[in-house]
Amino acid sequence: MNEGNVTDQVWVVIAAFNEASAIAPVIAGVLPHYPNVVVVDDGSADDTRNVAATAGAHVLAHPFNLGQGAALQTGITYALRQGATAIVTFDADGQHRADDIAKLLAALAANNAELACGSRFLGTTGNMPRMRRCYSPA
Repeated sequence: MNEGNVTDQVWVVIAAFNEASAIAPVIAGVLPHYPNVVVVDDGSADDTRNVAATAGAHVLAHPFNLGQGAALQTGITYALRQGATAIVTFDADGQHRADDIAKLLAALAANNAELACGSRFLGTTGNMPRMRRCYSPA
């Protein structure tokens, strides 16, 4: 997969819950490279939906919070219906870097794979809140 030829079919799916204060810069970081960004507002009580729309994302909304998994599924289904050939899930709070999307797509192409998983734990953990760095699931 050559990223230069497929950016119009790459969709970035962002599940968001009460992320009005963070979502616009996240979208602004992704849109110059990947024009198809869909934000699924998962029942937010703040202005996430309007902020995301103003920032240029396609916006879908759940009437109440269904959880991140459901929000991602809604966004992935939407992207597939729009003709997506690659889908990248992305955090709404600014923890992921838009520059890393190309690395994931390159990994898919280099390995003729259908799925690539990125990890913030394989290298440095920049942009991660202290509480998340301290948490270790059992």
